[in-house]
Amino acid sequence: MDSFFLGKDDIPTHIKLDIEGAEHNAILGAAELISNYKPQLMICAYHKPEDVYDLYELILSIRDDYNFVLRHHYDGMYDTVLYGF
Repeated sequence: MDSFFLGKDDIPTHIKLDIEGAEHNAILGAAELISNYKPQLMICAYHKPEDVYDLYELILSIRDDYNFVLRHHYDGMYDTVLYGF
């Protein structure tokens, strides 16, 4: 994402990720956007058991002033979303 938006005037204000376990790498690829612009984040955190903690800590390592909410939207183990704002 960083390279896609490099030099463009339109910077995302929200980032939503549900990419089947590749969320960690996508966050790394958006580190400059997150660091410089603090977009609101909606990150699915259920594809891997460690996602709930790993994604939280990864985002904080990029920018430490995010507030987080973890929400489980449905019964079962799916659709747990980490919101950062």
